[in-house]
Amino acid sequence: MAKIIRLLSKGLRVLKTKAGFSFLITLALFLAGVAISTAHAQGIDLSHKASPLKTPVPAKNFTLSDTDENTHQLSDLRGKVVVINFWAVWCPPCREEMPSLERLRRKLADKPVVVMAVNQGEDAEQILSYLWGLDPVPEFPVLLDSDMKISADWNVTGLPTTYIIDKKGNIVYRMIGGREFDHPEIIKVIEKLLAAE
Repeated sequence: MAKIIRLLSKGLRVLKTKAGFSFLITLALFLAGVAISTAHAQGIDLSHKASPLKTPVPAKNFTLSDTDENTHQLSDLRGKVVVINFWAVWCPPCREEMPSLERLRRKLADKPVVVMAVNQGEDAEQILSYLWGLDPVPEFPVLLDSDMKISADWNVTGLPTTYIIDKKGNIVYRMIGGREFDHPEIIKVIEKLLAAE
């Protein structure tokens, strides 16, 4: 037992050095990469449940640029149902659900529905290199929340987080975690909002 304690003590002293700290960081990054690869290889189960808010709340307005440097202001979308997805390239469920957002947009293209994604803190080049590899490639606006201020204003506590906003500009659904957005249950929720006065 004393020998094990001496070995642990020696190991802790090594970890306190720069080399030991670098090793720990490298190991942590490697293990995170393995976890992400494993999650992606196994596929991530996406939900199709939309979570209604008990009481709708007004959506906070924002103005953000997209990956093509066009500016979008949320308040300009009054009268439409808006699906806003907060995401990041590094997030496995975000990556898994992204094609379903584009399929949703295509299914409802003839209706007053807007789909947009708000990326947290990544640059346009990194985002686009990921998006161009998707099938289907998203054609909806991907907005850049570079300083994550909008995400903080919207109380985004985990990724992905998606909000559905009614035609009056109120958040009526909030979903944390991956979704299959083109699932009939979610489409039914959106069509119900479209039919509301």
